[in-house]
Amino acid sequence: MNRFVKVLVTLSALLCAGCTTDADGDDFDAGKVCPVEGVNVYGMPNRGTFIDERDGREYKYTTIGNRMWMAENLNYDCDYGYCYEVDSIPNFCETYGRMYNLYKDGKRYGLLDWDKVDSICPKGWHVPTQEEWAEMVDLLGAGSTRFLDVSFNPQIVTPDDVCSLSVLSAGVVYNNFRLENVHHSADFWTSTQKNVSCAYSAHFTDPRSGGALFAAALPRQSIRCIKD
Repeated sequence: MNRFVKVLVTLSALLCAGCTTDADGDDFDAGKVCPVEGVNVYGMPNRGTFIDERDGREYKYTTIGNRMWMAENLNYDCDYGYCYEVDSIPNFCETYGRMYNLYKDGKRYGLLDWDKVDSICPKGWHVPTQEEWAEMVDLLGAGSTRFLDVSFNPQIVTPDDVCSLSVLSAGVVYNNFRLENVHHSADFWTSTQKNVSCAYSAHFTDPRSGGALFAAALPRQSIRCIKD
């Protein structure tokens, strides 16, 4: 399907003393970009957990740059969230989360429903903008494997989840509303309207094809929230 357009993400050269050069050919220092120890700008440990007050569910989070990201997909049960089940993966939704529709009236494409967008994440968190996703992609490297969880097909990629973001290969829901491409790709909502027909999606796939792309958001996608 010829729907994806590569985002023009400028890869920053993270030049600093003590940086090392990896197989991607860019300088990257996890100790500076996403340190495990220490406290972030929110006064919280760089990595940890928090509780969604609405249902008591606990989520992991990680700090990348000056941002706190959920390190798991949202799994909040609501009337525009859909729990898919996959025969080969027991308790799929407990691991991969739910797929959500954030368009008005649950349409396949269109304008974002801001009541949905503003209420879907736990209190104190929000759906990332396209710019916030792009900033994180820039820090980790658009064509790198640093985003990806081991759920991705090992024949496609060997993940290096050094920042513990753990992008899960939950698959893609096309216009037929069927879940496809589990273990091969992941799509996440942004809160940025691309045009009158659709919002932006953050798409992660085979790093050899660019790894991180921004394209038209499909009718049902995963959600990662970012701290306000």
